[in-house]
Amino acid sequence: MYNGLNTGSMSARTLNEWFDEYLEGKKRLKDSTRANYKFTYDRYVREYIGSKMLTSIDERQIKKFYVHLLEDLHLKPASMEI
Repeated sequence: MYNGLNTGSMSARTLNEWFDEYLEGKKRLKDSTRANYKFTYDRYVREYIGSKMLTSIDERQIKKFYVHLLEDLHLKPASMEI
């Protein structure tokens, strides 16, 4: 268990499943913060990389996702925290 998440079953989970459990476990978030996290994740992550198994996400896929945000969605590097 780490930060309220069951890390023992990570190999059998998608990024979407992990994020949904993570957000559900954050009981002390303000409603507006929770809504912002969910909106941002749903808009940029869920469809593009969220269905991948956690253990299959590697540096190459993260770089590809980052390029997608920059080139396809036209986000500015300064608007993304890494």
